[in-house]
Amino acid sequence: MKEDKVIDKYYAQIQHYMMVTKMNQAWLSVIFGNLKYKSYHIQQDKEFQKRLLMAEKLFWEHMVSDNEPADHVDFDAITGGTK
Repeated sequence: MKEDKVIDKYYAQIQHYMMVTKMNQAWLSVIFGNLKYKSYHIQQDKEFQKRLLMAEKLFWEHMVSDNEPADHVDFDAITGGTK
């Protein structure tokens, strides 16, 4: 994975972890192959977390109703924003 894509790849997961633990920052540690290590400091993004929670609730509705969700859902389209 390229360094410039690491935060994008894990952004939603890290924001979710901060949301449920009520933390306002987190560190993402990455080992690239066997030779390189880098850590990234990520701040809480409350606007993104609001949209993420909305997406998670929509997904949960599929679980409790036993309806299969679509293969792909545009996060921005269902939440009305951008990261």
